[in-house]
Amino acid sequence: QEKAAQEEAEQEFASLDIFGADDVNDVAGGIPLFRDFQHEDWTLMNLVFELNLLVHAFTHDVADPERPGVHVNHLGFYYKKYFGKELRPKDFGVETEKELVSLAGDKVLYFTAKDVLASQLDGEYESPAIFP
Repeated sequence: QEKAAQEEAEQEFASLDIFGADDVNDVAGGIPLFRDFQHEDWTLMNLVFELNLLVHAFTHDVADPERPGVHVNHLGFYYKKYFGKELRPKDFGVETEKELVSLAGDKVLYFTAKDVLASQLDGEYESPAIFP
């Protein structure tokens, strides 16, 4: 019976709509959504989270409508300023900051027509669980 329940949970997990999950720690019979995450997945998720924070913190700190965000040419500088560590695209297997942001897809972060980093997420949110 336990084996049948486990197989049912596996089938439910395989056909899961991640956007409909209420609890990422239990999406199908006790299976966490991140069950198969590898080191690279956690690292990329952390980068997306930090870049999103950078977008909103910079906008809040500067509070200048003429400076809507961080330009791609200054991304490394402000990343180090806010997080105290270097942003090295080569660590992620890409050459430029634009390629680095594109690794996250266009779900959360993107560059505007003027090459300013932007986020599709609101600056205020209830839970960090919205990050992929």
